[in-house]
Amino acid sequence: MKKIIVFLNMIFALSAIFSLSPIPVTFAESNQKEFYAKVTDDDIYLYSSASASLTSQLFEIPKSYFVLLLAEKGDFFYARYNDVYGYVRKSQVSAMDGAPEMPFFTSSMRVITPGGLPLYSKPSSQDGEVVESIPFLNQDITYYGKCSGEKFIPDKGSTWIFCKYTTGESSFQGYLYSLYCDSYPEEIPLNTETFPLITAPLFPEVKPDQLAGLSNTAKILIIVGVSVPCAVILYLLIRPTLSHGNLQKNKRTPFKRKRKTDYFEFDESDLG
Repeated sequence: MKKIIVFLNMIFALSAIFSLSPIPVTFAESNQKEFYAKVTDDDIYLYSSASASLTSQLFEIPKSYFVLLLAEKGDFFYARYNDVYGYVRKSQVSAMDGAPEMPFFTSSMRVITPGGLPLYSKPSSQDGEVVESIPFLNQDITYYGKCSGEKFIPDKGSTWIFCKYTTGESSFQGYLYSLYCDSYPEEIPLNTETFPLITAPLFPEVKPDQLAGLSNTAKILIIVGVSVPCAVILYLLIRPTLSHGNLQKNKRTPFKRKRKTDYFEFDESDLG
């Protein structure tokens, strides 16, 4: 009976582990309809994290354009602008019930320095790393938006442009110092598309999964790590006992006593 109980406990433990393995479900997958939010003011930024700090600013989203909402985290929406993913503050955008025809502003630009121009990972030549070097007059550059950064040249401003440089099958995102670029519009035309506002919650609450941060390989290792000891324990519980013959062979010979008159005698062999 005890063996059966132990075996059932092992099955229960394994079932519990399998139940912890998450089925990936994102907010975007749980909602078939896409939700856009309009940027109605200036100085609204897309952030690299759910934090409105200067270090997490990616670029200013052009006024009157949209971001595609994907999820929410606290006071932020996780969103996509063009092909850049980031966060926007909920209080700074207006969720709308409709799909705009031109949600993102698109424009190309070029580098006008004869020696080319480095694309930096940050709007700073000191803190940022060189992602790629863009050749002179190259126009395979997609404009996203502007931000403030290092004054690359004194008294010439601190405006940098977040953009994407495409060469062959590769693409690189980063920052260019605006003074060395042209062909992008100084004044971006307004997008006049508008839709009814959404006030109801956009995304359902999803409880955090206990193993959501683990890869599939890690989950398999956890399951194997529990299964192998259980199998060993099960084997030890149900393995055959020693045969009767082996038990008899291992028994010690009983101590023999020989009685003569009023005392005991024993052979030296009895000491073995």
